[in-house]
Amino acid sequence: MEPQAIPSIQFQNRAAFLRDRDNFLEQASQEIEYLLHHFEKLHATPDGPEQLLELAKTLVGHLKEARYFGFRGLGGDPTNPPDFITPYELSAVDHISVMYHAAISVMRYLRHECLVRQYQREHPIKDEYLRDYIHNVESSDRTLILLLLKTMKERMDIYRTYQQQTQHSKSAGK
Repeated sequence: MEPQAIPSIQFQNRAAFLRDRDNFLEQASQEIEYLLHHFEKLHATPDGPEQLLELAKTLVGHLKEARYFGFRGLGGDPTNPPDFITPYELSAVDHISVMYHAAISVMRYLRHECLVRQYQREHPIKDEYLRDYIHNVESSDRTLILLLLKTMKERMDIYRTYQQQTQHSKSAGK
């Protein structure tokens, strides 16, 4: 099998694409940390879910950009990358995509909660069973949001550890 030619336009900015990927990932990591640290406190305030929703939208944006630059760094097609693209780089893009979709889920749960709260403000609910149902759904959503955020943090930590080990191996000449 012949080595694949490197399309010069696609790869001339490869280092910049990977740097931008890592910068957006770092911003996403900071958002995840902030959300985890402040979730309960913010959530308890009257406009907390709206604030959390805005933070989640920012997180989605950072991960979307990281994913975009990760794809660009692969040449734009992860299904047919050039031979010099490492499995690490391919898995990094998959890793980012998984976190991106988890962040979208967080955003959707928060949007749902905001809509339910808005409905409750506009239409006071007298039905006890409906109130209990809404309370249980909100509680479940909160649990799922925290689980997704914790999972994203763990994945970010795994990614960072592997990235540091890879950089250390390269600098040590291994």
